[in-house]
Amino acid sequence: MKILWLKSNLLHPLDSGGKIRTYNVLRGIREKHEIDYATFAEDMKDREYILKSEEYCHNLFHVSPPSLPEKNSLNYYFEVLKTSLLNRYPFTIYSYRSREFKELISKLAVENNYDLLIADFLTMCLNIPEGLKIPRVHFSHNVEAKIWKRLAKTETNLVKKMVFAREGRRIEKFEGGVIRSYPLTIAVSIDDRDHFLNIYGGNNIDYITTGVDTDYFNPNGNNENPNSILFLGSMDWMPNIDAVLYFAEKIFPLIRQEIDNAELIIVGKNPVDSIKRLGETNQNIIVTGTVSDTRPYIRSASCTVVPIRIGGGTRIKIYELMSMAKAVVATTIGAEGLSYKDGENIIIEDDPENFSQAVVKLLRDEHYRFSIGEKAREHVIANCSWNKVTDKFINLLSELNEG
Repeated sequence: MKILWLKSNLLHPLDSGGKIRTYNVLRGIREKHEIDYATFAEDMKDREYILKSEEYCHNLFHVSPPSLPEKNSLNYYFEVLKTSLLNRYPFTIYSYRSREFKELISKLAVENNYDLLIADFLTMCLNIPEGLKIPRVHFSHNVEAKIWKRLAKTETNLVKKMVFAREGRRIEKFEGGVIRSYPLTIAVSIDDRDHFLNIYGGNNIDYITTGVDTDYFNPNGNNENPNSILFLGSMDWMPNIDAVLYFAEKIFPLIRQEIDNAELIIVGKNPVDSIKRLGETNQNIIVTGTVSDTRPYIRSASCTVVPIRIGGGTRIKIYELMSMAKAVVATTIGAEGLSYKDGENIIIEDDPENFSQAVVKLLRDEHYRFSIGEKAREHVIANCSWNKVTDKFINLLSELNEG
């Protein structure tokens, strides 16, 4: 097959779950099929990452990215509200619209005999020219409407609550339209697939599971710092921001009542101001920002937390933590769509008091902590190979192409 893959960014650096998932899937596809990858990039600024694209595609095509406001800034929320009032498309989709990108896709379609076009995330769908006679696949890493609806549910600021709810309704309409009109949507969990089927219907919806590189994410050299708690994830993604602020306000103080020297380390790219302030105002909280390699931070943590309250899709970071034999305490939403056994290879708690007690028990009981971590690694080795994930993805594409 010859495939045209559309995504809003280059995959390097591999600093988000969406990038990691796409990278590993594409590497597997690239071995057997031809991949043209079209994206937003800048020649000088992104030169290093453009050169690395040969790891996951045969040909890279790019145009300059659209100008976007800083995520979670006042200007960002203003643009979301303004777009929702003046435009029929949701801001988070409309803001990626690019005439130059659409012209690039038209040109590539004329010059190449593609078998399939894959829109990676909803953000690329408005940039696909009308009338393009190439079968389309929607690769969905999240239920986007669900994220915004959960944001609205947990938000206390009435203005933000209104903005989130309005954006959620618009995304739901757009997301449903894409899923019903595309011949194939590939979700990243059975939960997401079932949600799409129940809410939107659709022609053909299937799913892949989440994988992990268990050789790369290995526990060799684990040297824990006592009473250290790790949160790992991109700190410019709203579900992660909400999770860290929630943990810092509602859960971490309860932990410190019992373990005064407990320390929270927040590792992830592009921390917004509200996250930076946590490290500036609390000496027991460290905010690292972007790091070149997350593994030393994972190895030095006594336990890890994923207190996600909003979101969809799956958290690749959980499997990375489990692969490194780390005990994870997560909310039900945090571990949504993943395979696990609560109390055996992960701990699931939704109430702040119970969540804090689970962390305290792990910090105090080394044998219990190591047992959870060891069983976690055994689980991902047995069930979460990227090869299995990629094989299913290729089979879904082949079935569509041959049908």
